[in-house]
Amino acid sequence: AYGWSGFFYKERNGKIFAGPVWDFDQAIANSTHMDGDRVQMWMIENCIENAGPAFWEKLWETPAFKRQVAETWFAYRKGPLKMERLFAYIDSLTVYLDEAQQRNFTRWPYLGVPIWRSTAGAENRNTYEKEVDYMKDYLLDHIEWMDAELSLHAGVQQQEADQTGATLKMQLSPNPVRNDATFHYSLDDDRFVTIRIHNILGQEVASLVNAAQARGQHRFRWDGRSAAGQPLTRGVYFYTLHVDGVQMLKSRFIRQ
Repeated sequence: AYGWSGFFYKERNGKIFAGPVWDFDQAIANSTHMDGDRVQMWMIENCIENAGPAFWEKLWETPAFKRQVAETWFAYRKGPLKMERLFAYIDSLTVYLDEAQQRNFTRWPYLGVPIWRSTAGAENRNTYEKEVDYMKDYLLDHIEWMDAELSLHAGVQQQEADQTGATLKMQLSPNPVRNDATFHYSLDDDRFVTIRIHNILGQEVASLVNAAQARGQHRFRWDGRSAAGQPLTRGVYFYTLHVDGVQMLKSRFIRQ
């Protein structure tokens, strides 16, 4: 990425374009090369020195460019990169490739066998289905991290309440929720914060945060369980957020 695998083209009398994106043999946590299995890292910040054009790094250091990246990312997250659509696409390819993967792993029996640059736990991923699940789990974790990191640059503000004087930016990721999820939000001052989960009937099923919190960035990781300690059943739920007793946000999420 950003080095040997960068591709550009120029149409006659036109401008230079970047793309198409290519070379995915060591992508999506498929390899330990260049820390490729790490969740919380931008690859552009981990490039080999002099491996590619220096302008990539200069762009990434430019606030206006990073803001444009963030805004484009969240536009995609509302459509083609919604988790339910992404997983549906993965599932469709999993079925499509089923016959081919059987021939592949008969010819090259490497399922459950650690090989060059294998990531941790390769010996336990001894079926096609386990490898697909491993990729999904990585995508869930990495996209959650990307959402949180890029939200700091997009300036996405979901709601404001003038009566509290608080400016709130909040996001739940991933959405839909598969197992656990993380709330990301920021406070412009010391506030008393309450976060509750309600079902589609409006009944409270969990109270997650109910405490005074300091100004700044906050993250709360939720295990996806109700107040009774049971995993929520599949369906549509709402989370509400109150600051100093005033409801500032109500948003919907899906429990897979």
